[in-house]
Amino acid sequence: MLLLRHASAGERLSSPGVDRFRRLDEEGRMTARQLVWSLADREIAQIVSSPLARCVETVVPIAASSL
Repeated sequence: MLLLRHASAGERLSSPGVDRFRRLDEEGRMTARQLVWSLADREIAQIVSSPLARCVETVVPIAASSL
């Protein structure tokens, strides 16, 4: 099992209700893309993510490469 925290998403927003929609920033998007190479030698059978935008955006490149 491998656990990851979401990639960089900038500063928290004003309230939890608004913050749940916070997306990855440019650094976070680059990190998410780099995870594909970092995890290339691992067999990924399942990906589980929080539904928060920044969490899903972190795993999308990994999921797309595993198709």
